[in-house]
Amino acid sequence: MEPAFNAHLDNIRQNRILPDIGESFMPRFSPFVTLEKSLTKLVAERQTHAHALARIDALFGKFGVSVAAPVPVAAAVAVVPASDNVATSSRRKRSKVTGEEFVLSLLAGKSLITREINEAWIAAGRKGNADTTLWMLAKKKMVTRTPRKDGPGSDYTAA
Repeated sequence: MEPAFNAHLDNIRQNRILPDIGESFMPRFSPFVTLEKSLTKLVAERQTHAHALARIDALFGKFGVSVAAPVPVAAAVAVVPASDNVATSSRRKRSKVTGEEFVLSLLAGKSLITREINEAWIAAGRKGNADTTLWMLAKKKMVTRTPRKDGPGSDYTAA
């Protein structure tokens, strides 16, 4: 472990001992004990990753592979642009286009199978798949569903 960290842990340990009794005054599962264990694990995990990176860099150097310098996390987060089609929310992302409108726009003038619609759904940044939306559109008779004979899924066309 790093010397500064060890000194910090020793300071935590020393402050937990009562001067007159000489025993620990902290309960067994105190936040300080939990914090100490967590920090110790994180330092060990960091060292493991540092050794792994050193091995990877040695292999890259052996084969002449050049790698760009790592980007700090704060800089990487700042570079990611916000999506234009999704309103920001703390829990749930809402698209400006409803699922039904999205599927109907895909089916405008053509026939697609379930897999193709689901691939387009995911490529648009939507979570899950379009199966429920397809089922609801078929129930409302806004699309026609034809089971495929040559494979899984169904063919969908706009009604």
